[in-house]
Amino acid sequence: DQPGTIKSFVEMINNPYQHSAWDALSVGGSLKSGKGGFETAYGTTFWGYAKRHAPVESEFAAAMTSFSAATTGSILASYAFPPSGVLCDIGGAEGQVVASLLDHYPLASGIVFDAPSVAKRA
Repeated sequence: DQPGTIKSFVEMINNPYQHSAWDALSVGGSLKSGKGGFETAYGTTFWGYAKRHAPVESEFAAAMTSFSAATTGSILASYAFPPSGVLCDIGGAEGQVVASLLDHYPLASGIVFDAPSVAKRA
């Protein structure tokens, strides 16, 4: 439960519903059908599954938040962004990555694009 860890991310990827989706990628599953793991395992996309299982959506949001917090430093260290311009994060959740980048590049502006249910939490 320490700040900056990926605990929520690790918990999500180790959840049995995730295992079933990954297992569905095997030969005879998604690789033959061309469908995603969730669609093969559950007959719907991840987002369709999450809408029917509310804890999954909140677990995914927590996982992405923890992963963003843990990786933003690496992004800043690995790439020299232009000092100004527009930073756009597609699937950027609550905007933590863009907010951190804008702290380092105050002349830039930022856009975060995500699903409406996620954007409400930003």
